Amino acid sequence: MVAAGRGNETASFADTNNGANFTVEATAATYVSFFAAASLGNIADNVTRLRAPLLWIAGSADQTQVGSNELFRRAPANPLNRYVAITGGHMGTPSLGREAVLAWLKELR
Repeated sequence: MVAAGRGNETASFADTNNGANFTVEATAATYVSFFAAASLGNIADNVTRLRAPLLWIAGSADQTQVGSNELFRRAPANPLNRYVAITGGHMGTPSLGREAVLAWLKELR
């Protein structure tokens, strides 16, 4: 779609991460930019370049979080970095991690 000049059109795309299959709705340009080798989606490389504190909330039943603690440890040391493991899956992690997010934000003040 991007090559055809339709990068701003929204469509459904496959998202396979650590064996878990998802369907995402996005513009073609956003989808491609996330999965390109030098994109924001390349967490393994990008985590090493962080300049801000990192909060990483990982769901125990989220297949996309397998090995996430190892990736978290690659981030530059920061006393405000936090890794929080919760019991939940990929779609439930945002709401289940709410209290951890709020507590961490208070630490940033």
